[in-house]
Amino acid sequence: GGASGASAHVVGGTFSNFTCAVSSPPGTTGGGTPRTWTFEVVLNSSSTPVAGYQCVITGSQRQNKNPGSITVGAGDQLVVRATPSSGAPSTRLAWSALHTPAATLP
Repeated sequence: GGASGASAHVVGGTFSNFTCAVSSPPGTTGGGTPRTWTFEVVLNSSSTPVAGYQCVITGSQRQNKNPGSITVGAGDQLVVRATPSSGAPSTRLAWSALHTPAATLP
């Protein structure tokens, strides 16, 4: 399978505790090598993911978390891209993050 993605225009602030989940774990190859689902954040139509802010689910895992944070500007487009390694099964995908606005909204 190919990459899947979801996008949203956001209120400026900080995103932290990026958590990713799948309904079916990616499993392993016949030789025992773990398969993965990699969730990456891309800002403003860039083709390059935000460095250090990814979430990887490996082998028998169904969920993982990146405790780091990123800062986004008001109106930025945030895209979460999920990509399976070769042979990872089709699955339902979910992600979440804590958003702390930069300022109080009116």
